[in-house]
Amino acid sequence: MLSLAARAIAEASRASIGQKKWADEVRLRLDEVERVAQKSGKRLDAETFKTIREWLYGG
Repeated sequence: MLSLAARAIAEASRASIGQKKWADEVRLRLDEVERVAQKSGKRLDAETFKTIREWLYGG
């Protein structure tokens, strides 16, 4: 019983780490998009930013 609980905790921990890495990657991509837009003298409107977020999140 304890080994099953330990395995479940380990799997949950790995999933959490993977989710945090993915969130960091998404955040970096969004920052890069914003940086490129600012460098070119443009600002992203809310609709464009929403579209980019949907593309990154897959939905």
